[in-house]
Amino acid sequence: MKKICLFLPTNRECANAIGLMIKEAKYAVDNFDVLVHVLILDTSSGDEYKSNLEAVKQYDQVNKVSVSYFDDKRQKSFIRNVIYDAKQHDVMARLLAIMLPEGCSYGACTNRGFLISTAFGCDSIHRRDSDSRLQRVNGEYIFPIYQELRSLSQNAHDVSGKVDYVTLLPEQEQMPVSLVGGAFIGAMSVDVQEMQSINSDVYETIVSLDVPDCYSEAQRKEFVEKSFKGNGIERFNGDKSILCSVDPYAVDMCNVSFYKVHQKIPLPPAKSTIASDYFLIHMINSSKLPGVEHNRHIDNYHTPERKTDDGFFDYQIRLVKYYVSLNYFGFIFSRLDELGLELLDHDYQVNSEVVLGVIEESLKLDQETAKKTLNIIIKEYAKLGGRYEKLSRIISDRFSELLSEAKSDMEDFIFLTGVWSSLINSSKKQVSI
Repeated sequence: MKKICLFLPTNRECANAIGLMIKEAKYAVDNFDVLVHVLILDTSSGDEYKSNLEAVKQYDQVNKVSVSYFDDKRQKSFIRNVIYDAKQHDVMARLLAIMLPEGCSYGACTNRGFLISTAFGCDSIHRRDSDSRLQRVNGEYIFPIYQELRSLSQNAHDVSGKVDYVTLLPEQEQMPVSLVGGAFIGAMSVDVQEMQSINSDVYETIVSLDVPDCYSEAQRKEFVEKSFKGNGIERFNGDKSILCSVDPYAVDMCNVSFYKVHQKIPLPPAKSTIASDYFLIHMINSSKLPGVEHNRHIDNYHTPERKTDDGFFDYQIRLVKYYVSLNYFGFIFSRLDELGLELLDHDYQVNSEVVLGVIEESLKLDQETAKKTLNIIIKEYAKLGGRYEKLSRIISDRFSELLSEAKSDMEDFIFLTGVWSSLINSSKKQVSI
């Protein structure tokens, strides 16, 4: 019987999301021959922490479903043990800072989930988010895990009869399905709707910063039009699925599952940088490992905190840091695309040394592109007035600091990738979690 990990990282109150995760786990064991480890990593505190813990305590034990709740203290203990048993004692402080950083890191929390799920004996991890909900049609929840367990880890050739469309090349048919994901409906994945309503030209200029250089003008416009919108407002009306090289922009990290690739390469542990946790989706696409895109989309929403002044400035800086980091990631993704099948070993596993080499190459880049990006953002944000104009001044004052942080984040990513296999192997030996 296969073990899988259904994973929820959170730093906010999300009792509803926890309850839905447990419902999804029960659905999985009722419909598939699996054992489900529900993993909740919670870095919240105070009343939020108490509410989440109470939601876990209300869980009624079900055969083949286990629920594990890791607060800050338990996460730190686990990570410290993994580092120690991996014989990385001399870099303990640096690894703890990377794996358990102060503040927000989208990649670091998910990396902890990768290690803990591996300790549970799971080769697949199925991620959800605390600021999203499951769709409900005719009183029934639309569980993404239905599509994930139909395909993930199986030979692509064997999956072809379970999907509606197949767009694979012949050489992909013997590879394992390594990613299954859907998108979302509802609010934009990135909170830029206000920017668009104030000045659509500024919005287009900012979003275009993410457009690959090789795109034509028509492709650029299409990219901008589709960005951050997921599946728009089209609600679920029957299963549709495609066996393909998954488009990195067609799935969302609130609705994704990985098979083994996360045990080869971690996510960038960049601090306060949105979308830094999408690295593996891009890498899987580049490597030609097959995946399935489905339409069991998650219902996304924005938490009220993001609309406050403090929430606004924190979030927008995370967005700015993402655009600055493209100085490195743009090069990395382009180089991974060039390598293609060379990213895989003979057994269709990702070759971590090849990927690490590409990441290391990116550090040789100068920061002229990043400087140009920051200057564009400063100029465009100033046009929006109000708190965007204040944000423009903040970015200008932090110009050198933002460049330095982006480079430091990439150095941390290189360091973590270099020791990742030892951490994964150590996780497999943890028995008291």
